[in-house]
Amino acid sequence: MIHVRRQLLRLHDGGKMLLYIETLKTENGYRTVPMLPDVEETFRKVIANRPKIQEKTVWNENHTESATGFLWIDKNGNYEVAQHWSNHFRWAAAKFNRIYKEELPDVSPHVARHTFCSNCAAVGMAPKTLQVIMGHSSIEVTLNIYTHLESGDVKKEFFRAAMGSQYAVYPLNRVPDLVAPVGDDADDEPEPELDKDVREG
Repeated sequence: MIHVRRQLLRLHDGGKMLLYIETLKTENGYRTVPMLPDVEETFRKVIANRPKIQEKTVWNENHTESATGFLWIDKNGNYEVAQHWSNHFRWAAAKFNRIYKEELPDVSPHVARHTFCSNCAAVGMAPKTLQVIMGHSSIEVTLNIYTHLESGDVKKEFFRAAMGSQYAVYPLNRVPDLVAPVGDDADDEPEPELDKDVREG
């Protein structure tokens, strides 16, 4: 689980940069986010490969709480902050656009957050659950994500909800014109021949 409790900020004070930790913007920001196994594996690799640096203790504004051991370190041995990640995304997009003809638009770290939220909505996560995971202060913010779903996602969710588990669930982003009940082999058998009198009657 990822426990979201504090944020790391960097301020410019004259000619030097100061780091400090701060509480989150809203009460809803305090949350616990489940990790999928591949995310956990990635974090463990980051921890294992983290450069050896002279650790810096970062305090809050009132000097009542401190933190150290942040995971991401820049090339100068400093803890990475939000601006680092904005730069990572910008440089990656610029490199992609130098190589490929179909250029990427401006991509920010917030796009990754939005993508995560959209993917959770697309697979049918309950809006209230998603609100808690995302730390949205209002359910309306979360529900707005559901308006961005593609028509295929809407169709899948309709068939899943309306027809129930006795009907086949198709993993692709489409639903065939005819959805047959699971285990219904009636279509595989030839229709019985009718008596001549029945056919003509």
